[in-house]
Amino acid sequence: MKIYQKIYNDYLNQVKKDGRALQYVPDEYITEELVKIAVTQEGLALYHAPAEYRTEEICKIAITQDGLALYYVPKEYKTEELVKIAVTQDGLALYYVPKEYKTEELVKIAVTQNGRSLQYVPDEYITKELIKIAVT
Repeated sequence: MKIYQKIYNDYLNQVKKDGRALQYVPDEYITEELVKIAVTQEGLALYHAPAEYRTEEICKIAITQDGLALYYVPKEYKTEELVKIAVTQDGLALYYVPKEYKTEELVKIAVTQNGRSLQYVPDEYITKELIKIAVT
């Protein structure tokens, strides 16, 4: 086995155990496969993914695991579908949702998932019903 492959496999095993280990992998050993495994295990590992590996697919995997990873998703991948996945996973991800995607439906999903996300709801969507959802 080549030394490179052995070292890569060591990093791969570490990332499989804890996606946050991606931050310790030298750039020359980072691959798309490694990033996918890392964000599948720990969505916030997206922070440590080099820009070329922050693809739409990898971003979707990351926010499915942890909605707060939406913070690290490049602007061009923040779509209506992606932000909905993020707030469904963690309502507090509403904080990172661009204004144009904050709809009545989306804020209701966020508040239902986590009542504390009410603080990120635009005033025009705050209703007695939404407040009731947030506190129950």
